[in-house]
Amino acid sequence: MTRRAEGQAAVESALALGIVLLLLFGVMAGAQLLYQYEAVTNGARAGARAAIVEPTLLGSGSSGLCEPGAILRAVTAATPDVPVATAPLCQSSADPQELVQSGAAPGQAIITVTGTPALSSAPGNRITVTVTLPVSIPPPLPQGNINLQSSATLATQ
Repeated sequence: MTRRAEGQAAVESALALGIVLLLLFGVMAGAQLLYQYEAVTNGARAGARAAIVEPTLLGSGSSGLCEPGAILRAVTAATPDVPVATAPLCQSSADPQELVQSGAAPGQAIITVTGTPALSSAPGNRITVTVTLPVSIPPPLPQGNINLQSSATLATQ
């Protein structure tokens, strides 16, 4: 083999290795995002299950009318690898049929609960639990921030 052919083979190998590594790390980054999304989905489902069996979704708290904590505990238990905000779920001043968390730190999942037609576990109501996790897109994917969000809705019996 000539020197020129050896040099050409080295350059081609370096280019091919670079492309293979880029694809490999891209698949790993995508898998990490998919794993986090699945955890958020599991949290929303667990929160909805906890909400429909909770005897009362609103109780008096230091921040006004707040959920006793069963939904927050269920979401946290179902998402052990996702940081969930620990703030209580309290009734929104803008929408009385909604419970929201306030004061979450960056990178923590936020829980929102809505009720249709009413925010209670009375028969005939539909309770929706939404979990939103802000994440940074890992390299080598295009850099940026996205919200992984999942909702689960269950009807009370």
